[in-house]
Amino acid sequence: MYRVLLADDDHFCLRALKKYLGDIGCNVSIVDNGNDAFEVMQRENFDLFIGNYHLPGKSCERLIPELRARGWDTPSILMTGDITEETERNARQLSPVFFFVKPINLPDLKAVVYKVLEKDKTTAVSNENVSGTK
Repeated sequence: MYRVLLADDDHFCLRALKKYLGDIGCNVSIVDNGNDAFEVMQRENFDLFIGNYHLPGKSCERLIPELRARGWDTPSILMTGDITEETERNARQLSPVFFFVKPINLPDLKAVVYKVLEKDKTTAVSNENVSGTK
């Protein structure tokens, strides 16, 4: 079973995505801020990180570079409800395997998660925003 760390300050989103990811075969740990995400990722190994770009504490803009400086190489999927071009540009500079704008289409999330976790080399994961905003 793949281990996923899910980080979002929206508790409804956390619960819904944890259930959905669990239903598709993932073992999901959750945190609601970037400081806790940083601590958990220091102690435990995950196959995938899914995080809200604007986490309280350490935002993903700080969190991901700090982890990478310590040798962390876990693939990440970022999401946000902030649809500004600046946020999208800044998030993509962190090289996530995918970037979603909320609300997330669950079948699209499932497809991306499977491609990342199964390391499907036959179909590259596009980094286009599948939620309709460019």
